[in-house]
Amino acid sequence: MKKLTLLFICFLTLNLVRGQIMLETVDLQTVNPDLVGNIRNDFLLENSSLANISSPKTQEYYERLFYTCKVWGFVKYFHSETANCSINLDSIFIQKMPAIETAAGNTEFNQILLDLITSPGEPALPTIPLPVVPDSLRYNLNLDWFQDEVFSQPVKDALDTIRSRFRPRPHCLVGEAFFNGNPTFDNDILYNSNTVLYPEESLRILALFRYWNVINYFYPYKNIIDQDWDETLAEILPLVTEAQTATEYNLALLILAKRINDSHAFTTGGLLTPFFGTFYPRFTAAAVQKETVITKVHSSVSGIKAGDIIRSVDGIQIAALRDSIAFYTKGSNEAAVSANVIEDILLGPNNSFNVSVENENGISEYTLQRNWSPANFFNFQQNTGPVWFDTIMAQGCNFGYVDMARLTATQVGSMMTDLWNTDAIVFDLRNYPQGTLWTLVNYLFTKPIHIASFTVPDRQYPGVLYWYDEFIGSYPPEVYTGKVIILFDIRTISQAEYTCMGLEQHPGSIKIGSQTKAADGNVSMIYLPGNITTYFTGLGTFYPDYSPTQRIGIVPDIEIKPTIEGIRQGKDEVLDYAFNCALVGINNLTAPNEGLNIYPNPVLTSARLDYSLSQNSEVTIEIHDMSGKIISTLLKTTQPAGKYTVEVDGSELPTGVFYCRLKTGNQVITKKIIKVR
Repeated sequence: MKKLTLLFICFLTLNLVRGQIMLETVDLQTVNPDLVGNIRNDFLLENSSLANISSPKTQEYYERLFYTCKVWGFVKYFHSETANCSINLDSIFIQKMPAIETAAGNTEFNQILLDLITSPGEPALPTIPLPVVPDSLRYNLNLDWFQDEVFSQPVKDALDTIRSRFRPRPHCLVGEAFFNGNPTFDNDILYNSNTVLYPEESLRILALFRYWNVINYFYPYKNIIDQDWDETLAEILPLVTEAQTATEYNLALLILAKRINDSHAFTTGGLLTPFFGTFYPRFTAAAVQKETVITKVHSSVSGIKAGDIIRSVDGIQIAALRDSIAFYTKGSNEAAVSANVIEDILLGPNNSFNVSVENENGISEYTLQRNWSPANFFNFQQNTGPVWFDTIMAQGCNFGYVDMARLTATQVGSMMTDLWNTDAIVFDLRNYPQGTLWTLVNYLFTKPIHIASFTVPDRQYPGVLYWYDEFIGSYPPEVYTGKVIILFDIRTISQAEYTCMGLEQHPGSIKIGSQTKAADGNVSMIYLPGNITTYFTGLGTFYPDYSPTQRIGIVPDIEIKPTIEGIRQGKDEVLDYAFNCALVGINNLTAPNEGLNIYPNPVLTSARLDYSLSQNSEVTIEIHDMSGKIISTLLKTTQPAGKYTVEVDGSELPTGVFYCRLKTGNQVITKKIIKVR
């Protein structure tokens, strides 16, 4: 218990609710909606840092809630009588909440826990053996906390009885979206009132308990989140308990969802929509070269233009505003958080706002309007040209181009007929596709492909996962023989990433772009008191060789990013690079790096890296692990044009999957390395 005590001291002194979201109490239930944008920005700016403020609740109370959460969740998902819904533990917990706080000491607290554990009655006696599951699929099932010294022996015995008698069984509150699909919690909605936006304390704590235990037992990526999940429970308990308004409660849940490091962790309902606003300005923006850059402007807007760098919004410096909003913003990686922050900055009420921008002429300030609905804003982002077309380049090659955001499954046949004789088809996935992959593969592959392997949370065995292999496609008589070029960036998420995984299996495919949002897998929903719905990635998605995708995303073979200068010139630098005949072997690449070959691959003892340069370049060759961490730097020098070879000592690499990254100038080529024993 000593370790936990130190943990709570840390959070109670550095991370309390009043330091994070209560320096100035603002409840949107009582303010003019036309002022929401300014209030939100000021509120977040002042509440984005930690403060050392004492808590009116005791450390002992939060320790009790910490352990009650674990006990409650275990009984809920493992007891035979809670599994068939003959008893509902939500109501029992709410009844016992006052006694948990007022218990005279640990003995009385343990009696409350024992009553909670035994309230469903005796767990059913097992009639079959417990399935044997490898440790690699049990990482969500750590019950070592049973032995924590806070528990009395009767409590430990009661928990052990449920554990020893548990056998996998259907649970009334846990379903599946489809066969071998992600878990669903559609029946777990007790106390999820549509009218009470600021629930009483016991219901706010229930919301945290429900979310924490769903993630604890059913989130397939709990093993790769940044913060220990127990620490998150300790961190958020004071936030939801001491929230004085619905807004503060809602923001505490945003922090909770942020902690799972998932770009799918959308949280909606309550007062979040009026807090962040529902209207957009008539321009788009993105993170480009570490700046917040306007990327597209509607013709009805004067003054600002594409390539302008945003310096402030309503008088708040953009860096401070980005940092304050990022405190609450979800994302699988830093790039995803940054992109989501910029979208939140654009959001606001239907009114005017001030923005200062910098360009080649200096800094100017403009008063603009937020008066576009999400539908207007979404439509503005779409391309307006043909959904697909073909073009002959000056070097003599013939490219096809497909806008995957607008291509429908019924159009795939016509598109492939039109582009059948091209040298390459560029599939633009810097967007969200319309479910076309399952039709496309029938034109690209001679037989079904093993597109992915999934870790599926076992809805009948909480904390355990199992592998499921997915194959898609048929046996067409003829397939496309040109190259497949895939474009993607931070706008590429979920089904778009899955589509990349399928298309890149085409022989000689080339992936061009930059890091994706790295959340690939069907989405599950959790319903919480206060009319809140929050989401998470419910399936673990891996390449057929078991390389992970979550938090990493799709890794480009050639990394190309937009530049501020390119945006100002109206260029699509990623597409311009893709329309290069050298990629289909008809000309020489104009970029300094002409390629990177690794042989043999998979690597047993050693490998050879071959690359060539068309001009004098600074060259860096690095080996990265799947999280992006540099394992070793093989080369860092300047070399003239020519062909080169670098040897890799495979004995220095552990078994697994790595990336070799060749950097020359501002270009990057990345290739996967698989190390085997």
